[in-house]
Amino acid sequence: LSIDLERDITKISKSLGSVRDLDVLGLWLQGFMADSALDEKESKQARKALQRLQRRRQKQFKQMCSTLKGNRYRQFTEEFQEWLKSPSFKAGAEWPIRLVLPDILLPLINKLLLHPGWLAAIAPHQESAGPIDEWSPNSEIIGDQVEIYLAEYGTILHDLRKQAKRVRYQTEFFKDFYDSAYTEQTQEFRTIQDLLGQLQDSQVLSDFLVQEMGPRWKEFIPSLEGYMRQQRLEQWQQWQPIQQKYLSTQ
Repeated sequence: LSIDLERDITKISKSLGSVRDLDVLGLWLQGFMADSALDEKESKQARKALQRLQRRRQKQFKQMCSTLKGNRYRQFTEEFQEWLKSPSFKAGAEWPIRLVLPDILLPLINKLLLHPGWLAAIAPHQESAGPIDEWSPNSEIIGDQVEIYLAEYGTILHDLRKQAKRVRYQTEFFKDFYDSAYTEQTQEFRTIQDLLGQLQDSQVLSDFLVQEMGPRWKEFIPSLEGYMRQQRLEQWQQWQPIQQKYLSTQ
């Protein structure tokens, strides 16, 4: 693909992704409202937040439709159709897939395993810092500790999630070439992606509420704020054993 075409694909995918993100947040907020016993005041504020989210979604959906009807998407589909008629490959495409597949996958997996996100919020077992394999996630999560961690490490964990997503999609594509242990590992990559994605979605919803209702939105819908905190705590507790596993030398 040309650089311009790759850039166009990125812009198209972002347009689609923006609508997808708002769909996820809308479903999450609707689920919260259905499952929670809100008083009339909180229920009114929650409905207002949902309406604002739906209006933003409608705006993003119109932009997405405009993108899919625009020149950028048309040019992409035309060039892709032309490539399908007479596909061209790099020289390595002539090699047997079983020969080159490890070399295709290992750089992606290495980048995941060496990602600094694994080191988020870990601490040494003793007061003096020792080797990394003697460190572990802080298991004493109290008060606002998770909120502090997410404020400090949220960006790098989101980047770790994106790398896990890349690895998951690539490895799932080649499941037929490996055994059941490989399939189980791809499922674990998906678990990592989903769990970190849930933490990210919660942060995106918080940012949306601040933008739409102001920094005092927590006073208007305290049940939602408490529910989100509890969700993030549970998600962080699920994340810690996975983090510990990937920090282990074993």
